[in-house]
Amino acid sequence: MRTGFKDALRLVLTEDASTIGKAINQGDLDVLHPDFSKMQFTRQPIRWHPEGDVAKHTELVLLSAIKHTRVTIFQHQVMLRLAALFHDLGKVATFRTKEDGQPSFYGHEKVSGKQFKEVFYANDPLGDDPLNQFYKTITWLIENHMRMHIIDKMRSVKIAELVNNPFFPLLYVLAVCDEEGRFGKHTSVGLKYKTALEKAKNDLDPNLRWTQI
Repeated sequence: MRTGFKDALRLVLTEDASTIGKAINQGDLDVLHPDFSKMQFTRQPIRWHPEGDVAKHTELVLLSAIKHTRVTIFQHQVMLRLAALFHDLGKVATFRTKEDGQPSFYGHEKVSGKQFKEVFYANDPLGDDPLNQFYKTITWLIENHMRMHIIDKMRSVKIAELVNNPFFPLLYVLAVCDEEGRFGKHTSVGLKYKTALEKAKNDLDPNLRWTQI
């Protein structure tokens, strides 16, 4: 069943992950972006994504996001659902096959953020308002989700730039969901974050509770 923009958005914000996953594969979310139904045909390297294609990964990340935000405020639930839905959409456009035969998606997070902005800024009259923190935050989450997987390798000033953002806790949760969507559990995100905090302790805002080691 093909849906309109509002119906598709309502489905994403209210239904369970399995229902959203089916909608992705059936093309019901193509009204948001035509690459959604293509995600099921976009393979990923088995080493990092044993769960399968991009569509399956997205469904599992949504499952985790819904689980982790049950007790948060509604605004954060919406932000994480939309960030989870769009975080890897750019993999369709950036898919390349390397010399060893493995797929790569260089820069997909930036493309995903751009796609999110194109969808929501075009369909919401407030979307292009520079003061619209809601959309800006979701875009920031999408564009920075990969940095959480290398945060322990970043320079101190870059770690602080990321962690001192007031919406960093949402980025951390998105990274946890991303890892759970690959391996069914998360272990490395927390360890890398602790290493990063120690590395950048002199540059972190001491007034933010999540910067405390």
